[in-house]
Amino acid sequence: MDLIDLTDFPDYYKKYSWNKKHKLFGYPEDKYPTFEWISSLEHRFSWLCSNYKKENTASKYLIQEMIEWGGSQNGVLQKFNDESGEANLYELICKVVENIDDAENAINSALEIPGFGLTYSSKLLRFMKPEKYGALDSRLREALIENIGKINDGKNKSMVVGYLKFLKLLEDFRNELKNSGVKKPECQLSKSQDWNAAQIEMALFCWAEQSNVLKRKRKSEENPTKKQTKMDRARIVYQKTKTKNCGRKDIIESFISEVGMSNGQASTYYQKIKNE
Repeated sequence: MDLIDLTDFPDYYKKYSWNKKHKLFGYPEDKYPTFEWISSLEHRFSWLCSNYKKENTASKYLIQEMIEWGGSQNGVLQKFNDESGEANLYELICKVVENIDDAENAINSALEIPGFGLTYSSKLLRFMKPEKYGALDSRLREALIENIGKINDGKNKSMVVGYLKFLKLLEDFRNELKNSGVKKPECQLSKSQDWNAAQIEMALFCWAEQSNVLKRKRKSEENPTKKQTKMDRARIVYQKTKTKNCGRKDIIESFISEVGMSNGQASTYYQKIKNE
């Protein structure tokens, strides 16, 4: 597959990092080799899938926590809380779990959960069954548009078809990684060196972040008459510093020295780019 060199997967997996609201919940940044919050969510969603009927629970607070883990973009948590009172959340979760082995029915069922679009429906499946599912967010959709096509949010058929194409891509990668002998680095999520769908997605997520920055840079270079904006330059600096595991203070200082921002501007741009 020409999309990405298979031998780069272990490095991208090791470079994966996610740090939205971690400090608020007492978790360090999700990064190799511990992935502490991801590991905790996987463990508890596995319990939910095994015990939802016995315990008669939809584990609403666990779902809220997953939304917080993802960053709750576009007010997803507020929509979930506002609308879940009008729906039988337990019945909806039962439907997702009962369809968990059938990808098309599973994603259709997850999309019925109040406030959920494709991003959070796929995150839910990813935590319920990481062996089979990966999360599909805007970064991956942008980076993989030539492979999975454009997905129209709000149109159920488009979201389902796009997600199934994404799962097929993950499965193709899994087979190629196995056939090529490319092992997954051991970590807290799994001691196994075999890749599952969620771990492949994590490697692709890291690749996509870098890929999208390179796309913007190439576009600017191909169109020299278009002057780069401060936001364009700030995005490039942000991604460069994030790959070095720099924190907020270091990134803001880089904005000031490399982009020519004031301290107030740098703080504002940092927050905007972080929330993209």
